Amino acid sequence: MTKKFAFVLIALVLLATVLSACGGAKVDPLLGKWIDEVGDTWEFVAGGNLNAVASGTNYTTTWKYVDNDTITIDFGPILTQAGDPNAVLTLDFTISGDNLTLKFQNGQEVPLKRVK
Repeated sequence: MTKKFAFVLIALVLLATVLSACGGAKVDPLLGKWIDEVGDTWEFVAGGNLNAVASGTNYTTTWKYVDNDTITIDFGPILTQAGDPNAVLTLDFTISGDNLTLKFQNGQEVPLKRVK
């Protein structure tokens, strides 16, 4: 093996190591658009915005993490229009592949599928 070939080989190995270390940014699996069983959509956006379409009406509100499997959603912009201002709700969630399940504190579950 020549010195030049050995140098190039070592340089490529080091470059691959550096690139793999830099490319390890974790993608938030909750982000993106989801659809429920009745056709309403929920789009979780980085930074805490939630864009929803329920019964054909567009809503924008906010969400945030409580911990790794719990979020809060401020349903105020949605429920205030329906007459319910008590709207910041805490939900547990699970994600399995392209399936998201939101679980309200009363036990009600809302299954959603990722929109591709």
